[in-house]
Amino acid sequence: MTEPTNAIPLAGVTVLGEKSIEVARLWVTDGGGSTVFIDARRMPDASMFGMLLADTAGHAANAYAGALGITPEEALERVWAGLDKERAAPSGSMELTDPFGKKS
Repeated sequence: MTEPTNAIPLAGVTVLGEKSIEVARLWVTDGGGSTVFIDARRMPDASMFGMLLADTAGHAANAYAGALGITPEEALERVWAGLDKERAAPSGSMELTDPFGKKS
């Protein structure tokens, strides 16, 4: 598969080391749903993946704070509010597929 044209460009990123691995990709369609690819074989402990999601929330808060001109604390509250809302009432169905598109 070729890199999608709307992917976040990583050229020049220097923080990834030789031992870094990609475990997930998240895509959203304007006015539509989301597509998430997770290769659980790369991080087989689901609780570790949960820790990664919590870490991601903190990084997202910093990114949104800078982009929206709000404090990181306010941004983090918004991230957690969205997560709580989606957990309580999922907005879409979960179609299970493996990273190669085979339905399970």
